[in-house]
Amino acid sequence: MRAQGDLDADGSFSSNNWEQSFPCEMKVNVRLMSTGDEHVTVMTASGAIYSADTLPVSLTSGGIYVFNRVNVPNDGTNWYYAAAAFGSIQDGWTYFDAEAGEDVSNVDVYWPSGTWPMYECGPREIHLCTRDRYPWDRPVLHHEYGHHIQCREYGTIAGCNPAPDPHYVYSPSCPQFAFAEGWSEFVQCVIDNNPNNLNTNGGNIETNSWYLYDGPGGDGCITEGSIASVLWDAYDSANESGDRISLGINDLYNDVFELDEPTSAEDLHSSLVDVTDDQSDVEALFAKYGCTVCVAPSTPDVPTIAANPACSGTDVSVSWPSVTGATSYVLYRNGMQVWTGPASPATVTAVAGTYAVAALNGCGTSDPSGGRLLSVINAPAAPGTPEFSANPVCSGGAVDVTWPVSAGATRLHRLSRWNADLVRQPDDDHDLRRRRVLFRGSRQLVRDQRPGAR
Repeated sequence: MRAQGDLDADGSFSSNNWEQSFPCEMKVNVRLMSTGDEHVTVMTASGAIYSADTLPVSLTSGGIYVFNRVNVPNDGTNWYYAAAAFGSIQDGWTYFDAEAGEDVSNVDVYWPSGTWPMYECGPREIHLCTRDRYPWDRPVLHHEYGHHIQCREYGTIAGCNPAPDPHYVYSPSCPQFAFAEGWSEFVQCVIDNNPNNLNTNGGNIETNSWYLYDGPGGDGCITEGSIASVLWDAYDSANESGDRISLGINDLYNDVFELDEPTSAEDLHSSLVDVTDDQSDVEALFAKYGCTVCVAPSTPDVPTIAANPACSGTDVSVSWPSVTGATSYVLYRNGMQVWTGPASPATVTAVAGTYAVAALNGCGTSDPSGGRLLSVINAPAAPGTPEFSANPVCSGGAVDVTWPVSAGATRLHRLSRWNADLVRQPDDDHDLRRRRVLFRGSRQLVRDQRPGAR
């Protein structure tokens, strides 16, 4: 062997130069596999790679020689359809590599094999039955390749147990099976950018009501054709009624399919909301194809507390921005519910702890927000008994009244006699231990210290 490599896009192959003794005879062997077994290999049911030789050419001297005839084995149509399968799968690999930057690993194609076109995730194989059993074509090959992409990306393909057999674009099933088939039906259209690659029962991937096939109660969330249509409208640039999303294949593949690995309509809905940041557009798109996804609200922002720290036992206001789709909220302190209501703010009694909020609607409850710590100030302890600088003292004279400092006090609140104030502390006076007053012959003085009181 003097040279080997993949064919160019136009089907040609050019070798390097080498030294050769003449005269000699040369031929080219064409094999239906990618170099290094990287993209696709097409084999017989027994595992023999399809290959064919050109007719030999006699060479008498050096130069450039063109081989343009392949000696196809006389085995009916097997070689022809094997080559068609190879070219279709290779085109699929090229599309995702160029448009989404995704180098899809190799898949083995067996032809003829099995009783129906199918993909096996474990060994990563596509089996193609004889065409008299089912006349598979390019879109069918791309459909099975879509299963290969999901298997390669997710490691598995989730489905129903048992899986519906047979199944069609209008067949209701289970969320996972509907997504897996819907994804592959989308792939069979997107590689050629042709919505008519899925065209049946009076509609194509872009215009249909397949979910209503079994009657007005049809559910597009578990109808594979509806999932395919949601994916198509999220991808394409044509925005019709109910379709205001145009991600293109790069963002749809990398930011939705690869990043979030959705396996159901609900997963897909959540991922598209994250990517577009527009829940109303996503809901309109799903509704267009008969799928109403009930989604709990997103998590609220960390709440704000108006007075922090606050005096213990007083009312405090806790607020947060509203959440789209929420119908009510729950406020937690240290994980325990302390308030529920339709909207921010919440007024609660000041108790030290971490406050978080969750949003609710008919579909569920969001995760709690991040927490906000509230610190509280407790009332000071009762002061000790006051003492007088002179006792008794002449009526009308001055006397100094002193007392031990009270833990937690920030200023004197009042000094009273018979419950009548003698002194009320101004805000800027912080002498907590002494006050001089005029003595009027009373027998009892009471002092009261409160933080922040007037």
